[in-house]
Amino acid sequence: MKNCLVESAMFDDTIINGFQFIDNYYFGITLGQKDLEKLIHIHKRLIKKGMNEKNGIFALNARIYNFLIKYKVSSSNSNDMNNTFFDVKMEEIELSEEKLGYKLPKELKEFYQEIGYGFFHRNSGSFNRLLSPLQVSQINLREDFYETDPDLDIFDELYNKEKLLFFEINEGIYLAIDKKEENKKNAVWLFDKKISNSLENFIVEFANNPKLIDNFHN
Repeated sequence: MKNCLVESAMFDDTIINGFQFIDNYYFGITLGQKDLEKLIHIHKRLIKKGMNEKNGIFALNARIYNFLIKYKVSSSNSNDMNNTFFDVKMEEIELSEEKLGYKLPKELKEFYQEIGYGFFHRNSGSFNRLLSPLQVSQINLREDFYETDPDLDIFDELYNKEKLLFFEINEGIYLAIDKKEENKKNAVWLFDKKISNSLENFIVEFANNPKLIDNFHN
């Protein structure tokens, strides 16, 4: 199920399809995919009645990865959490794309912009590191630390420049993401096995199941 944070400025003390609209009340709630679709339908109905986003009467903001926001490292929380993520600036994404010579996969860029980069399940005994934009460019261009890494040779042969390494499971073991989209999604691969049709699905499933990759690796 896709979880989304919905932030809305409501205008009327009525109930439509189970959602209550309260005058000038700004709130955030977490919705599943079906509820989100229902709310979008309500949004369209309100627009037909003459209310629109321009005058601020109704605003909808869906964040796919809101369940990971609490793990972002800042001055107000600790970095000893099982999941840890660090902010990515747009300049870092642009620099990575400039070095690579092409745009990063859409879903990967969206994750960087919403959550950043960092570690999943740090207590699992594996690295489980989603690489930063700089690290993505370095590992795929075989620069700096990765320049003489023999473990990367197999990926050069396997992917023929159609995928990007972006996630380090353990030393020498990486996940790759398709550069090209299919149905606006970028598939995720472990060697020659497709483990998910989209980065979004992989992130949601892996965040809830630290053994997910093991199911494909064994």
